[in-house]
Amino acid sequence: MDRTTASAVFWGGLGMCLATSAAASAAEADGPAVAVADEDRPPAAKADSPAGLRPSFEAGARLGLGVPFGGVDAGNKDAVGETMSLMVPIWLEAGVRIRQKWHVGLYLVIGPGTLGGGLNAACSLPDGCHVVDIQFGASAHYHARPGKTFDPWVGVGAGHEWLSILTSGGGPTADGWTWLLIESGVEIKASERAVWGPFVTASLGRYESFGNRFLAARPPDLALHEWLMLGVRVAYDFLH
Repeated sequence: MDRTTASAVFWGGLGMCLATSAAASAAEADGPAVAVADEDRPPAAKADSPAGLRPSFEAGARLGLGVPFGGVDAGNKDAVGETMSLMVPIWLEAGVRIRQKWHVGLYLVIGPGTLGGGLNAACSLPDGCHVVDIQFGASAHYHARPGKTFDPWVGVGAGHEWLSILTSGGGPTADGWTWLLIESGVEIKASERAVWGPFVTASLGRYESFGNRFLAARPPDLALHEWLMLGVRVAYDFLH
């Protein structure tokens, strides 16, 4: 896949999710209007009530698939996909829900993956090679319809990333900053405190250091890379 095609797939996937979230919000907003007295609404639906205005603690987890685009090192023209072709992100997050519409918190992604073609061909050790991508950062979400059956949301974030090749004797690591994380999804209400639903994230970053636990160096030619992740997210509000 060349650079132009990869970029089109990456940003096209993000655009589809944002459009889906907007359509879901518009569809619910345009649905049949039913007059419901405030006292008849369930507690979670009263976003402007005293309970809804109080901050609450929310934790969640995600599972899905991640596809890399872009390069590790522009000088050698090494693509991220040559090291890791697919990632299985195990995403953990925790934060504070403010006025029900805003979520601000931290995230940790532990992403084991499949070896890319270049690494698979180069790895001839008896015990083989493994590859894992770890990401850590902060993010903020905006929820369009908190407390409703379908709640579209969008978010932004930033953080740090480590891409490591694991062998029996250790292995090299590339690390750098995730400059921008854009994400979107829909929360489907499972109970007064629990939600689940699909999500998509797109991130842009750059590896700035390469090495191992003994020695690290900054290459002269740095390259941008992106991750596109899709999957399912679950979350639970502990203090609502």
